[in-house]
Amino acid sequence: LVVVLGVGLVHNFAAPRYLLPAMPPLALLAARAAPRRLAFAAALLQGALAVAITGAEHRFFAAGDAVAREVLARHPEGGAFSGEWSFRWRMARGGWRFWPGEGTLPPGTLVALPEEASPPPRPDGWQRVEAVASEAGRLRVACAARGIGLYGDTLGVLPLGWVPGPLEEATVWRVPGEER
Repeated sequence: LVVVLGVGLVHNFAAPRYLLPAMPPLALLAARAAPRRLAFAAALLQGALAVAITGAEHRFFAAGDAVAREVLARHPEGGAFSGEWSFRWRMARGGWRFWPGEGTLPPGTLVALPEEASPPPRPDGWQRVEAVASEAGRLRVACAARGIGLYGDTLGVLPLGWVPGPLEEATVWRVPGEER
């Protein structure tokens, strides 16, 4: 009870993994009180959900990597990027520099921002160059437009969601002004 209340009411980043210490005592209580068939059905359901969530996570991270690879291929001249997880990993390895969402960038700089991989707010006035989308999926662990965010309450109130369409999309922007 302390763990569940602590994560739900006090913790500033309530990711599901912080509930893990509460699971063994809850599982023992449920197994002791539940009929054998119900416990078996619950275990099967939990196993299926775990496999589905793991698959959704892998597809989400593969989509971030694929979108970053496409941006790198289309814009070998380089630029700046923001975002997290696999998108950040791939863009950094591709030679682009990380922009934390603060400070000014030189005019003419290309900036790649993902839709789902935790981008910062985009300043007004940037010129849209193009958007690159990943393959489609349905079970989501992150979708800002629908309030889905498995990794924390800052990303969305729902841990999972069913949304058709690209799993990740990145937009390449150009910082306006005269290039030096």
